[in-house]
Amino acid sequence: MDEDNQQLLCQRLRNRVIEVLDLYCSFDDLAKFGAFEAINMADDFLPVDYEIAPKVFSQKEKDTVADFVKLLETASDATDLDISNVAGFESSSEWVQLCQAAKQAVLIFSERGRFSEDFEVILSN
Repeated sequence: MDEDNQQLLCQRLRNRVIEVLDLYCSFDDLAKFGAFEAINMADDFLPVDYEIAPKVFSQKEKDTVADFVKLLETASDATDLDISNVAGFESSSEWVQLCQAAKQAVLIFSERGRFSEDFEVILSN
């Protein structure tokens, strides 16, 4: 795969990461899928191999994703039974922290916003 196609794919991946983070901002949205499915969705996209298109994610974005992934692992380890209601998520300190981290991550990603799905964005460090 050439570098240009790789960047476009990574731009799309970036957008999927933002969507996953956005999902984790809402217990109402998480409850629609349940904890186990939400964890699986995040595992589909995270962590990211940043080396394949290094400019698609800023260092600040990489750091916030790393923080989110750590809290995701903690919440996953603490979830023995599938949670499928808002009250269940709200009563879990691990999921509350994860939701807060997701909200912070979405704010950080919103600084540069979503990237095009159809053409490569000219990126600088």
